[in-house]
Amino acid sequence: MHQLIEDVLAYSGVNHNTDQTKNNQLISDIVKEVETCISGTIEQNNVKVVTKYLPKVKANFSQVFLLIKNLIENGITYNERENPIITITGSIKNNMCEINVTDNGIGIEKKYHD
Repeated sequence: MHQLIEDVLAYSGVNHNTDQTKNNQLISDIVKEVETCISGTIEQNNVKVVTKYLPKVKANFSQVFLLIKNLIENGITYNERENPIITITGSIKNNMCEINVTDNGIGIEKKYHD
């Protein structure tokens, strides 16, 4: 739990320079790049990454890449199953993009859900 909080804090500290190029990015393309980058870890841990509808968003590629990479790596690290499954889905609601990353790992203890 502590590491997850540290990772979120580290991501929130990423430079949000307004001069960075923000192009339309297919989230599915970013996920594929992440899978390529960490393919050894994925293969070694027998991980299946499942994607469902992933929209195109206006975003900074490297920031979204880092976020998805960290979430997938956490889903692998905190999963004791023989066949870890990480599912990434997306939706557009009220002109906002929502991306969900779930896994079949150990989860978060109920006492920390709040």
